[in-house]
Amino acid sequence: MKIQSIIINEWRNLLRGNIAKALLGVLLVLAVFAVWQSYQLFAASDRSREAAQQHMRSRFLEQGEVNPHSAAHYGHFVYKPVSTLSVFDQGVNPFTGLSLRLEGHKQNELMFSAANRSSSLIRFGQLDLGLILQLLLPLLIIFVCHDAISRLREQGTLPLMLTQGATLRKLMWGKFLAYWLLWLSFLVVSILVLWVFSATSADADSVLRLLLLFLLYGLFYAMVTAGSIYISALSRTSSAALLPLLFIWLICFILLPKGLANLSEQIHPLTTRLVLDQRIKEDNKNGINGHDPRNERTKKFQDSLLKVHRVDSAAQLPVNLDGLTMQADEEYHNKVYDRHLGNVQQRITSQNRMIAWSSLINPFSGIQSMSMSLAGTDTYHHFHFSERAEGHRRELIRELNLEQAYGGSKTGDWQWKVKADYWQKIRDFHYRSPGVAWAIRHNVPELLSLLLWCAGLFLLINLTANRIKIAR
Repeated sequence: MKIQSIIINEWRNLLRGNIAKALLGVLLVLAVFAVWQSYQLFAASDRSREAAQQHMRSRFLEQGEVNPHSAAHYGHFVYKPVSTLSVFDQGVNPFTGLSLRLEGHKQNELMFSAANRSSSLIRFGQLDLGLILQLLLPLLIIFVCHDAISRLREQGTLPLMLTQGATLRKLMWGKFLAYWLLWLSFLVVSILVLWVFSATSADADSVLRLLLLFLLYGLFYAMVTAGSIYISALSRTSSAALLPLLFIWLICFILLPKGLANLSEQIHPLTTRLVLDQRIKEDNKNGINGHDPRNERTKKFQDSLLKVHRVDSAAQLPVNLDGLTMQADEEYHNKVYDRHLGNVQQRITSQNRMIAWSSLINPFSGIQSMSMSLAGTDTYHHFHFSERAEGHRRELIRELNLEQAYGGSKTGDWQWKVKADYWQKIRDFHYRSPGVAWAIRHNVPELLSLLLWCAGLFLLINLTANRIKIAR
């Protein structure tokens, strides 16, 4: 018996059954609805972001003649662009916020996340294509494949099929290919639906990421299908195969990811926002304070400038001492912020690495991480945007402070203003997301886990299939 015959026969049996067709149909409807809903949210968010960005840029350019440091305190807003592939997997985006205020002396966090405007049900995850492909389709694979071999043993037809020239190994591979091609077809249709909605806003990097997502989920379904068929071959009855498979799904897909996340938080606990703000505030008290001339470090800094320029008072300086003091204040604040935020990011990275290496035990954790990474919606992409936005904030505040210092104003003259056309010289913030190679580098353990599990299951079928007892 040829493998092609086994595949065709299995497809015929699936077409005769109504349950598998109904479940696939329901999942396909859910997938289309999830893509449509996610794209509507993406499109509305993208339009709002673009309108807000243009509005804030216009206000920044048209603020007229004002003091540079007053403008620094007033600040400016930048907005996080949302990847087209967030329609596929929203990742951490609903929780991290969209807008960021850039102002002097202070580093803000992204604000106005979707989670802040939603009910507590968001903790269970929003319906998107990634959720369907990660949780629901593997459950369907289990229901369809659990009796792939055990059903034949129950019916007594397994020995008959083996006497016709087939081996159990060939039978398992034939059924594996029949089911796997079916899941790949479902995956292709889902991605084509996604492409129909988002093709107008996709770029070359998004296309490459989408292809890699297809390969990722294709390998994932190969692993789930191979494991289900192998357990079916080991089981005496179909129910004896279904129960352990459902138990594995519950443990690996629901309980372990939550448990590992909680364990990583216990091992690498995060500082609360209140404590973090207090620590930053305390450290800033020990540094230069541009608004307090009685500050000890401020006095030392100003005295050093007088000494360098060989003058006796700030009025004799050829520059505005206030602007330079403000910039020194800003640089000290930046060092304090980098140290504390670096500690927080390091702890989050340690949590992520712990979960990443745990994927060697539970490969599903790796699928979640790689899916978010390829969609550009994981914590690493969030950190990347935050760092670039903070870099722009520092350039902006430095430009304003130096204009205060060297633009022609005198020390103590806080009424001095720049000309209205000055704001045209300051570049706007343009964020460019990192490429797909950068994303993959952050998911090496997860990718290794998936490849090892697939290779291990394939070897297990090849080496042990023909040793499994036919009669139970």
